[in-house]
Amino acid sequence: MCAPKPAYTKKVIIDSVEADAKEVAAELDWMKLEQRWLFSWDATKAGQRNVPVHEAPCMADIVDRIKMVAPPSFKMPELPAQIPESTGASTFKLVYPWEPSCRLGMGVLAMNKLPLDSVDIVCSNSFIYALSGVDRYAAYTYFMQWQGTTLSIISEPLDKNRSYDEPGHRVKGFLCKERTGDGVNTFVCSKRQIGDFRVLLTSEVDAREESNEKDLIQIKTSRFLHQQIPVQLVCNTASGLLHAKLNREKTIIEEAEVIKTADLIE
Repeated sequence: MCAPKPAYTKKVIIDSVEADAKEVAAELDWMKLEQRWLFSWDATKAGQRNVPVHEAPCMADIVDRIKMVAPPSFKMPELPAQIPESTGASTFKLVYPWEPSCRLGMGVLAMNKLPLDSVDIVCSNSFIYALSGVDRYAAYTYFMQWQGTTLSIISEPLDKNRSYDEPGHRVKGFLCKERTGDGVNTFVCSKRQIGDFRVLLTSEVDAREESNEKDLIQIKTSRFLHQQIPVQLVCNTASGLLHAKLNREKTIIEEAEVIKTADLIE
């Protein structure tokens, strides 16, 4: 009779990974920034529709939806401040072009006439969150594909639908008067050196400082800041976080402060 295979519980695996992580020397600048591009993505333009995440849209359609511009600036309101009322906007499925995935980065490379093999990995924030130990993102489904010598990692979110009528989106629209409208979002694509790998990282970014478009700002409305926030700010090359706290009914901004990324990391 064969001996039973050892049972590896989730806790045993997590404990093992955490033990290995403690052996690695701490390094704050572990994602070295080499280059970045700021741009908007227009999901409302005519073109391909309802392409599932595991299928690739054509590159011409991706490039056609990209515009190289800085994100909108934000302005701190007098508090307390009433946010726009709900309009009852319908939800949309997280499929292309509403969910463009990290293929945006490939489009940015093509627009700048840079070869895909100038990077080793193409991915989005969610994969970095998963590697950082954030349980929610570790539960995503990830599709990996070799394209020559470059590995693209496409994530499929747990949430299948989203709405621009959520309080967080209405707050962003209220603070950023320059926002183009629903379906047009701003992103940052950054080329990083992570260990021995050249990584092209694509992530959505909310706003910028009014006085300096190079200083990006992420906006959050949750009462408590989740564990991935510091990693998100580093991934987004954001200089800070605008933390806007809402009342219980999520209709009024009661408090708001800008927290520097360096302070959150420490």
